Formats: sequence, C-alpha cells, structure tokens
Amino acid sequence: MKTFVLTLKLASRNLLRQRGRTLSTLAAIVIGLVGLAFLDGYITYSMWGLKETIIHSGSGHFQVATAREYFDEGDNDPFPYLFQNSKGLTKELLKNPAVKEVIPSLAFTAVINVGGKMETVQAKAMPTDLRKANFSFLRLRSGADLDGTPGRILLGSGLASKLGLTEGSAVTLYAMGAGGGVANQSYQVAGTVSSGIAAADAVSVFLDLDDAQALLGTDAVPLLTVFLEHTEDTGVVVASLRAHGLKAEPTVIKDWEELSPYYRQANGAYQMVLGVARFIVLLVALFSISGTLNLSVLERLREIGTLRAFGTRRPQVIALLVVEGVLLGVGGALAGGALGWLGTELFNLAGGLTLPPQPGMSDPLTILFTPDPGHAASNGLWVLAAAAVGAWFPAHFASQRTTSELLKAV
Repeated sequence: MKTFVLTLKLASRNLLRQRGRTLSTLAAIVIGLVGLAFLDGYITYSMWGLKETIIHSGSGHFQVATAREYFDEGDNDPFPYLFQNSKGLTKELLKNPAVKEVIPSLAFTAVINVGGKMETVQAKAMPTDLRKANFSFLRLRSGADLDGTPGRILLGSGLASKLGLTEGSAVTLYAMGAGGGVANQSYQVAGTVSSGIAAADAVSVFLDLDDAQALLGTDAVPLLTVFLEHTEDTGVVVASLRAHGLKAEPTVIKDWEELSPYYRQANGAYQMVLGVARFIVLLVALFSISGTLNLSVLERLREIGTLRAFGTRRPQVIALLVVEGVLLGVGGALAGGALGWLGTELFNLAGGLTLPPQPGMSDPLTILFTPDPGHAASNGLWVLAAAAVGAWFPAHFASQRTTSELLKAV
C-alpha cells in the first residue's frame, strides 16, 4: 500500500512539473469527450424521437393480428384475417397491468376520387376517442379533428396538398367490400394531419372505425393496436404474451421495432457513426498520452537511471509511468464527462437546435442533446484503457535500458 501511495505521489509530481504539456494532453482528451457527448446526445435524442413518432403516430407499442401474413398482405385485403372474438382478446390484454389501451384497428387500401382525379391511399380506421388519446404524434395541421360525426375523414397533409383539398372538401372513397364487390362512400374532409413522416403523409386517410366498417360491410377488425404504460416494458410484455399465448384465439404479435425496419436501419447507421467517432477519440487519447510520456521519459532518463541505481526495479519504473498515463486518463475522462454534460444541459436550456425537415420527414426537427449515462461511463473507461496502453510503450522503452545507459544519457 505504501509503495502504491508513493508511486501515486511521484506520478502526480512528475505531471505537475510539465504543466503546459499536461494541460495540452488533457485538453485533447476533454475536447474529444465533449464532442462525443454532443454526438451521443444527438443520436440518443433523435432515436428516442423517431421511436416515439413510430409508436404514437401509427404502430402502438405492439400489434396483435390473426396471422403473420397479415403484416405483409392485410393492408391490401384485410378480410381473410378478421378476428372472431376481438372483444374477448381486448379484455384479456387489458388484464395485464402494463397495458394502457387496446385499440381495434382496420387498415385497408382504397382509392380516393376528387372530381375525377384519383389517388391510391392507405386508409386507417379506429375509434376516434382512442386515437386522440394515444396517437399524440399525429398533429392536426388544418381544419378540425374527427369528433365521431359520421361521414368525415382526415387526410395526410401531403395527400391534401397533392389533391388541392381543404377543410370541407367532398371526396369519395372506393374500396373492396366484404362481399367482394367495390364499395364506395362520400365523405367530407374535416382537416389535415401530419405524422412527421412525409411518405406516410402523402398517402394516409383516417376514418372513424364505424365509418370504415360501414364502407367495407363488416363489423369485425383484423388488428388490435396495443399501448403500454411505459415503452420500456414492451420487450417483457411481448415475450410473455408470445410464451403463454392468448386464450381467446390464436394470434401473432409484432412489436413497434419489428414493424419499423427503417428504425433499425437508422439506428444501425447512427451507431456506426458513434463507433467511428469513439475510435477516433481513443486514438487521440492514446497517441496524446504516449507522446507526452515519451517526451517526459527522454527528459528524465538520468533521473530514471538514478532510481534504478538506488534499487528501483524495472516493473516499478513501468508502474510509475503507467500511473502517470492513467492519471492523465482519469483527469481527462472526469473533466470531459463533466463538461460534456454541462455543455449539453446549457444547449438544451437555450432551446436546442432546430433543423429543417430531414430526408423523409415533413416537419422541422428540434434537437435536444441527451447523452446516455451508460455511454458516457463507457467512453470514460475506454479512455482509461487507451491511457494505460499509451503509457505502456514509453514505460517499456525506459525499463529495457540498463542503469549505465540511463545514467550516461544526455
């Protein structure tokens, strides 16, 4: 213990002897970690925003259907996949304390006709009160929301713009009915909405469930959209339901991430960028500390030779220099972590960063920076590892020279 304390004191004094060099090395590490904090904060917040947009503008936390094929084919032809006992399934799901709401949903492909101009659209129907309560990322852009009045629909903002429709416009929907024929019904546009995803807003139509069932000639639904009290419970709830099944009838369950391959692609790309940035910071830390200690060793060869002459062993010389490197790493990690957290907090208090609509998005994006504490701790540990490795090379160089060689050094 005494040896360790003595080594720590000597290492601290050696670093303080070259304050300028020590501060420049610490600055390089700190700047890298602060940059990582902002990048990690941007990625974490962006992926959280994308996740919540996906969940609260269409998919829910998970969806329950009668067959896996529904998720590939059901939007075009929902009739082979209708539930026989959707009310029983709903009651069974609501018994789970983690489940907040179960929304019967009906999605189908239709054609919208406006004065002879036609567009293929994706119609989505559910009880209006439940949609309003749970689809919080579906923003009203103009007009009024649905209120349960029959014969009113909402259009995606991109679709309304493309067709030149506004509140009060009359449209006709054509869709395949339950009997196999083409059904049609006239509606009045109540307003326009945006999910934030441009591709979805260009084809989306929203109806009350009763209106959609009247159009298609059915009183059943092919899909239950489930919302939980807490998003982080999704994996546990879905795994439990898959393991034990539902008693009312056989079902297939997909969570929000399985329903959104775009999220997985975006997250993979972001994590690759973060990994490259982390690697660069580690290289900077390694070479900065290695370079600093190399210069220190060259200046202290005779000092190290004197220590060797008085009985200091080679492992003790290595330990002394490695501790110097680790102290640089600890100082840089602590300062970088603290300044990174402080910088992101100040930026958030200033209102964050507002960006123009990103590719595939229809609304401007306000970015707040929320670094992941786990990532911050991991970054600090990797910096410490890089510091130890960077210090080992000059330490090994000094330890391999004989005492006489060290004492003769100029």
